[in-house]
Amino acid sequence: MSKFKVEIVETYRRYVEVEAQDEDAAGDDITNKIEEGLIDLPRDGEDYKYDRELFVSEICNEKIKEYSEKELYKEYGYLMDQEHGADLELLIDIMKCNGINVERKNGKFYVLNK
Repeated sequence: MSKFKVEIVETYRRYVEVEAQDEDAAGDDITNKIEEGLIDLPRDGEDYKYDRELFVSEICNEKIKEYSEKELYKEYGYLMDQEHGADLELLIDIMKCNGINVERKNGKFYVLNK
């Protein structure tokens, strides 16, 4: 079973009226009322909008390891019979048949370990 990280973003939006000397004082007054519990944003009042978004991403515990041809034989050569010698294509096929994800790119070999 895979693991997932889910980010939950909730937005509560509503408007309240307050008497104050200026905009800063009005903002401070509302902030204080919220902190003191006098205004409970998600529950207080009827005239507010609520929105929720979920962002899901899989947690990847996989690691990719890079090998040279020599290192690949050293690590995975045991999968082949000695009679086949150094047959690189055969080794890659055997690895894939054994569920080992291997890719060749620019003369290097990349193995995905789960």
